[in-house]
Amino acid sequence: MLLNELQTGQRYFFYYNNNLYSDNIVNTYIFRAEFVNIINNSLILNKYSIRGILNQGFWTMPLDWVENIETLEEITLSKIPLPSDILLIIDKFLA
Repeated sequence: MLLNELQTGQRYFFYYNNNLYSDNIVNTYIFRAEFVNIINNSLILNKYSIRGILNQGFWTMPLDWVENIETLEEITLSKIPLPSDILLIIDKFLA
């Protein structure tokens, strides 16, 4: 998904890496969050879930860290033929 396609208030799966402290070891992390905005090459998120725990408040990170962004519908599109309305209900439940 392209950054200019992100919609405020929509929840996404974010894939990022932060190899600042590693010696040529790249670790990719996945988390879910609600998109807020992009300001000065920083991604601003809210209501982020890490390891199934929902955290309130804002989280910012450099855009350079983001490797990929997906919606629940994009992840399941080729695997499970569910209507968008059902996916939205599931997404709210998983939040």
